Amino acid sequence: MTARNADVAARGAAVAAGCLKLTSYFGERQRTGGAFIADALLELYGRHQIAASVLLRGTEGFGLKHHLRTDRSLTLSEDLPLVAVAVDTRPRIEAVLGPAVGLNPGLVTLERARLLTGTAGRVPADPGEATKLTVYLGRQERVYRVPAFVAVCDLLYRRGLDGATALLGVDGTAHGRRQRAAFFSRNAEVPMMVIAVGAADRMARVVPELGALLRRPLLTLERVRVCKRDGRFLAAPEALPGTDEHGMALWQKLMVYTPR
Repeated sequence: MTARNADVAARGAAVAAGCLKLTSYFGERQRTGGAFIADALLELYGRHQIAASVLLRGTEGFGLKHHLRTDRSLTLSEDLPLVAVAVDTRPRIEAVLGPAVGLNPGLVTLERARLLTGTAGRVPADPGEATKLTVYLGRQERVYRVPAFVAVCDLLYRRGLDGATALLGVDGTAHGRRQRAAFFSRNAEVPMMVIAVGAADRMARVVPELGALLRRPLLTLERVRVCKRDGRFLAAPEALPGTDEHGMALWQKLMVYTPR
């Protein structure tokens, strides 16, 4: 076993406490030091063997200077939004945080998350809370001859979760190894992710099933608040103080799930 594999195995048991999710928002054509920010960020994550990272290409959005970009217009499609997500233990994310911020003049966020790898065992549920589950998979990964993302979405649907969305990545790392899409390749290991939201008790029951279903499960759990579902208002966003215990500014992230 190599040193890298031994390190990944050591992290691959159950719940890794104190994990962080680092998310960078930028434009497709933005550059830093002569390279595209996307390439520089994913090279950074690959060098540091980040447990899970994925680069997602958007179809519409705005960010730096509030310039709207959309693939529905030829003139506005030249710099589509990109999102790079990286998840690992707190020390590993903190090691890449400074360089990642230095590479990106746009928006960079940190969120607390619970990372599960290996057997992805049972997790405690907080009654009354909602949970967001993210499952990191390979593009061509399969479960009983079925694409893994299809099998995961089917299981989540049968277990009554509120919703699930599969997102295809174009670059990233999986279990500490970089996997990048290429033109003449099956791109079997290029990362993708399935995001699901549901009640904490249902999520706690489905996590062990996912651990048994997937060959090398890599999951994160985050506590969220469901504000609206099926057109019905459920709750307002929670009021937060301006800063956390370390003096860092607290922001809120709004995610809207809707048919295209």
